[in-house]
Amino acid sequence: MFKEIQQVMDDGVALMTITIARENDALRVNFIPKASGEGDLSATPLSLLGTAEELDAGFIEAIRSYRGTRKTIAEQVAQSKSEAEALAKEAAEKAKAKTTVKTDKPASSTAATKPSTSAPKAKAEPNVNADIGALF
Repeated sequence: MFKEIQQVMDDGVALMTITIARENDALRVNFIPKASGEGDLSATPLSLLGTAEELDAGFIEAIRSYRGTRKTIAEQVAQSKSEAEALAKEAAEKAKAKTTVKTDKPASSTAATKPSTSAPKAKAEPNVNADIGALF
């Protein structure tokens, strides 16, 4: 495992801090790298949760393939604005769908009382109360 860690460090990580905490039957591993270059802003922390077996099998590959990128303030604002607009659009669509469902409900309840034209018609049972009333 330490040979693989050294390879990760050779790829531009000068220092790494790893903390491990138990969460129920799993382990939470926090990997906090410090970039070796002064201007390298790609050292972003990574938090993993898994069983000991899962971490044994995938931890080194996870930290090897993971290189977070630091975004400028303008990029962060643009991303936040985009996410907010998407959430607003989704909320508007849900509200519109609820309004459509509410207006359709009365029509669907009357449709339930009418016999379906596509189903085969059963022989109508005589309404005894109506027939007796017609006799008098």
